[in-house]
Amino acid sequence: MSFDAYSVAVKLSLINHVSSGLLMISKGLHSTGMDADKLNAKLASIGKQAAIGGAMFAGGLAIASLFKAPLEEAKKFQNETERFRSLGLGDAVTKDAVKFASGMDSYGTSIRTNLGLLRDAQTVFGDFHEAQMVTPLLAKMKFANAALYGDEGGGMKDKAFMDMLKVIEMRGGLSSEAAFNNQANMVQKVQTATGGRVGANEFLNFIKTGGVAAKGLKDENFYYAMEPLIQEMGGQRVGTGLMSAYQNLVQGRTTERAAGELMRLGMLDPKMVEYNKVGNIKQIKAGALHGSD
Repeated sequence: MSFDAYSVAVKLSLINHVSSGLLMISKGLHSTGMDADKLNAKLASIGKQAAIGGAMFAGGLAIASLFKAPLEEAKKFQNETERFRSLGLGDAVTKDAVKFASGMDSYGTSIRTNLGLLRDAQTVFGDFHEAQMVTPLLAKMKFANAALYGDEGGGMKDKAFMDMLKVIEMRGGLSSEAAFNNQANMVQKVQTATGGRVGANEFLNFIKTGGVAAKGLKDENFYYAMEPLIQEMGGQRVGTGLMSAYQNLVQGRTTERAAGELMRLGMLDPKMVEYNKVGNIKQIKAGALHGSD
């Protein structure tokens, strides 16, 4: 076979296969005296190997993609750990928090989610042991709301959990785990029954404006009896109205005309009512209203 024929065969093989980069390979083959047919076979083999290499590369990408989610979750967990550390409780407490979140027997929530709930509770209460006490129930509620409502507005979101914690704390619900669980259960029942129209945020508005009048209500009355009014008027307006009624009726800051009417209806204890020189009601002492206790 002449050199020209061989050269043409090489060029045709290169054109039909990978690239001009194989020209260096062809020179090596030429030095061994290989003919065009053997060269074609060798180039075909190289092409197959390249295809296999491409498949292996694609497989490597697929394997790498399997690690993408875990790596992303690890990054988020590290960020959540740093957010807890930023509370300034020290490395020892941060390690305890991570250990606690990792050891929680919670269904449907990740360690990162548990740590985030623990951080929220710590932010609200300012006490690590109290935060640990309430976090397991918060995890259950978070999973339950996600299962029931998904991303819809009916479920409790992160801010709603913090609002609920504030309400329960203001109502003395941290005296025991049972007391906290009881109030949290009531909030969840109202949340579910109203489809999210009355939730922790409205109860927080109610207790903020209702003050001592709202705090003094029994749990059942606070969450259940006041729910229809809160749904109709909003927590802030109901709280303002309740506090106004409390100041006028229970604390005795009412008008002389209203006091006279209360006295006529027999709603006041005469021993706790003061009169002026002309016989008109001067002052109603706090607690004069029958049944105010």
